[in-house]
Amino acid sequence: MKKKITLLSMLAFLGFSAKAAHLGPQILFTANATGAQEVPAVTTAAQASAYFYLNASQDTLCVRAAWYGLSGAPTGIHIHEAEMGQNGGVVFNLTDDISGGQLVSRITGSDLSSAVVAKLLSGSYYLNIHTSANPNGEIRGQIMPEKDPGFYAVLNTAQETGMVTVDNATGLAVIKVSRDKKSLWIEQVADSLTETPGGAHIHYAAPGMDGPVILDLSSLINGNRISGVLMVTPGLVDSLMSGNAYINVHTTANPGGEIRGQINNLPDLGFDAVLDTAQETGPVLMSDGNGVAHFHLSNTMDTLHFYVQLSGLTGPVMGAHLHAADPGMDGNVVLDLSNYVNGNIITGIVVGSNLTEQVIVGMVTGGLYLNVHTAANMNGEIRGQVYRYLREGYVMELNGAQQTGMVTTNAVGIGFASVDRYQSNMYYSVTVNGLSGALNGAHFHQAARGADGSVVFDLSDDFMKMGTADYAMGYIDLTSDAEKVAVRTNMLYLNIHTAANANGEIRGQLERKSPCANAPIKTSATTPEDIRFSIYPNPTAGQVFVNLEPGTSLSLNVVNMQGQVLGEYQVNDTDNKLDLTGFKAGVYFIQDLNSGQSLKVVLQ
Repeated sequence: MKKKITLLSMLAFLGFSAKAAHLGPQILFTANATGAQEVPAVTTAAQASAYFYLNASQDTLCVRAAWYGLSGAPTGIHIHEAEMGQNGGVVFNLTDDISGGQLVSRITGSDLSSAVVAKLLSGSYYLNIHTSANPNGEIRGQIMPEKDPGFYAVLNTAQETGMVTVDNATGLAVIKVSRDKKSLWIEQVADSLTETPGGAHIHYAAPGMDGPVILDLSSLINGNRISGVLMVTPGLVDSLMSGNAYINVHTTANPGGEIRGQINNLPDLGFDAVLDTAQETGPVLMSDGNGVAHFHLSNTMDTLHFYVQLSGLTGPVMGAHLHAADPGMDGNVVLDLSNYVNGNIITGIVVGSNLTEQVIVGMVTGGLYLNVHTAANMNGEIRGQVYRYLREGYVMELNGAQQTGMVTTNAVGIGFASVDRYQSNMYYSVTVNGLSGALNGAHFHQAARGADGSVVFDLSDDFMKMGTADYAMGYIDLTSDAEKVAVRTNMLYLNIHTAANANGEIRGQLERKSPCANAPIKTSATTPEDIRFSIYPNPTAGQVFVNLEPGTSLSLNVVNMQGQVLGEYQVNDTDNKLDLTGFKAGVYFIQDLNSGQSLKVVLQ
């Protein structure tokens, strides 16, 4: 049955690291379109669900939408460029891709430039559905990346408005708010405080001003750290989003506050890491070291900002690096941050050739860790896995053909879901239309495509159940390992029941893969005459096929993110299959030994 998210369930997940298997390089953008978002607002009961799925190689954006309740058939569907609450010009005309009660489209090739991806990440586009009665648009939805809002605060004595008796204390806090804005997760590390803090709070005020407490963090203090989850208080998220909130840490020596930091929005490609000795794979000698870090990539993915606060180390930092490996594993250095060390703070900006694709993909997939070295612990004294704030995206298309006893129906639907990095909750949205009668049940079942399974989550009460078209959205708690595995291995399907089809009229498998997986691969880094091959499908469950010019052959290597060659293959235009079924899920590179051309492939 469906379960609501609770603070208790969120606390339970703080003891577990996110698994790399849960995080892929795909990015899900979504829009829930309503009349209220039109400018000016339109009075209508119409709704639409839409998703925009950017595949792993970022060369194809799959677009799907379904709607109900419109005043008439859509006369146009466009993607416009403007912020929420503003009107803007048409960027993409999708009208020709309307099929029945759905939009089935894709944006690829030169249309999907890095500038377009950057604007998608910044939420600068909206989907507009036009009708004859509302030619300027009947329903509209801002296209946003699926993410949990992230924030950070750099704390020091200089931001305090009163006298402070210490001048070298510093700190860093990273904050994540759940997508439903009910829970707040915080990790903070302070260094060189006069003593263990006696209190800490989030206050409401602009920089340089004092304001009232809006959230008490004191219960989460543990030595020089603040760590845990709290329920969100009224007005807190708005204060965080507006930049009008700060963290204040109090001590006996400085009861009005010893260090303070204004809370800033973490951009869309935001990441953090919590460092400690326990994550090191080898022994650590005599250390109370810990740390916290925040990173953010520019929306054009060509600039990396970072800030790291360390404390309790056995001695000065001798080196700091980002390595490529999953939790509990050791990997090669992919980015050296040693030159950015300043005492117990590491901060800087990386651009250019040092910011490789391996670094970017590793960050997005949870496949990098930050390792900090000292003289006493040369292999690493503290370490922390780097995790993103983007949620993992899943999509589904519903129809009668997926029922195990195939149902003949004109009904269709689309839906999407996103899961947070702890795999603790799933947000979903689904729209269906053309049913034979009113929906009388909707459930997520656990089974593979083509098989039947038992009900896991009952969504029936989230639908209106008043007509042949319907809409629902909500949050589901994922409280067991079995539920998490079912989601990330594509083992859930949504079944929609009607009186005429009691066992289900339409059904859709919830899958973490692009519906445009077989689209040709665009390799923008090479000129056309240099391109010797392409691959499909990508992502893949194990089988990869190589597109070659007639009469040609290639020698290919499969290389992992650490640069290790895992397989050698000879292919030609007739024998062109690569079998990767023995490899674990993750990101690999298929490399032509002659030309040096390398294509990324994602194994699910």
